[in-house]
Amino acid sequence: MKGNNKAFLKKLLFSILTITPLLFIHLYSISEIEKLNSIKNEKLSLLNDLNDRLEASRVEVQKLSSEEVIIPKAFKLGLIKINNLKKIHINKSKVNLIKSIVEKKYE
Repeated sequence: MKGNNKAFLKKLLFSILTITPLLFIHLYSISEIEKLNSIKNEKLSLLNDLNDRLEASRVEVQKLSSEEVIIPKAFKLGLIKINNLKKIHINKSKVNLIKSIVEKKYE
């Protein structure tokens, strides 16, 4: 009987010593996962806020760059909108000068 009790106690002690660290590791991992998930959710919410601000800025840029806004400001500044632009006169020597500058830049 004593031998059975000793064997049982050894098995029980071995089981406890094996299961306890695994249980602590498991619980620690779960708490770390929950912490990381909360951080991830905070970052996602921040990202959504920044995306909303970016989209609002894009809408504002589109409003300000629309023709309905630019034309009145151009007339107010004294700029003229040309409706019938059929010919553009370019000085050939200036074109050649620009061409040589560009070629030197990319050599």
